[in-house]
Amino acid sequence: MKKGFSILYMILLMVLISSFLLMGMKFLKLSQRENVNAFFMQKAKLFLKNSIELSLLAISGYDRGKKLNCLQKIKIISKDKLFIADIYIKKYYLSKNSKALGYCENAKEIESDVSHGMVLLKVVVKNNPNNKKVKEQIEISETTLQKI
Repeated sequence: MKKGFSILYMILLMVLISSFLLMGMKFLKLSQRENVNAFFMQKAKLFLKNSIELSLLAISGYDRGKKLNCLQKIKIISKDKLFIADIYIKKYYLSKNSKALGYCENAKEIESDVSHGMVLLKVVVKNNPNNKKVKEQIEISETTLQKI
């Protein structure tokens, strides 16, 4: 009788140990997925900051006088094609003496020359749906006021 009980206890102990190990494996997989998502989220935030800088460079290099209009939207794709940034230029803040006020539809006249050349940007960074490295949808947006 004792041998029968000890075999049952041993089987029960093995089932308990294996269930604990199985739960541990599940938690490891979850934490790994969270680490990967955190990595891509940080990468998207860095790309957002770089997109703001690149958009300021594009706006300053755009000749509004020759084209007789202002930039409305800029699209930037990351080098590794993981993320796409859409930069919407909501407002140009230009002084009342600026020539671009006449042909720039989203320009706003301001009194202060100190604030001349500021832009209100809405930046939206999304993961590229064609790239399969990022498993979950990532979308970050930021509205910022920048001086050109």
